[in-house]
Amino acid sequence: MHLRRALRAPHDVLDDLLSKFDLTSQDGLACFLRVHQGGLSTIARSAPSEDLCRVVNDLEARAKKDLITLGCCPTNDIVGEDEILDALDPVALDYILGGSQMGNSVLKKRWEAATDPTVRSASAFFSATSARDLWPRYLSVADTMPGTSTRAEGITRDASRIFQIYADLAKAELTQRSLSHAE
Repeated sequence: MHLRRALRAPHDVLDDLLSKFDLTSQDGLACFLRVHQGGLSTIARSAPSEDLCRVVNDLEARAKKDLITLGCCPTNDIVGEDEILDALDPVALDYILGGSQMGNSVLKKRWEAATDPTVRSASAFFSATSARDLWPRYLSVADTMPGTSTRAEGITRDASRIFQIYADLAKAELTQRSLSHAE
């Protein structure tokens, strides 16, 4: 479980940023979905296997569908090439995507409290199940991997980088929102 300890700080930063979006409002949900769509679009360029590509593509398509339902254009913002790792370790993606699926099951409860019918009809992302097997797969590897191995360091580095990409996207959404509301 060294990996989870090592990733606690970037995970907490991202959770704090994402919690700033009101998932019961069209604006807040759209911001949340743009963060995910942008992050998934970035990850898709470095996903190391066909099954992970399938999961990433499914989640990204669901985020896009919900953005369109909300009357928003899906984002074209993709993190620059310098932000992309050549090859992400599949265990890092299992950790990120599987953990996100679990986190989204908690956030889904907030979204379900929405009274706006448009928000409630944007249901594709929160109904995704494509990543449900990734967390158990991550645990099966992480439980047997020495925490100080070269591979564990690489997994931690890759997962930290993904957390940072999502955090940067969330900060950009929050900045844009504050600029829009200031006008």
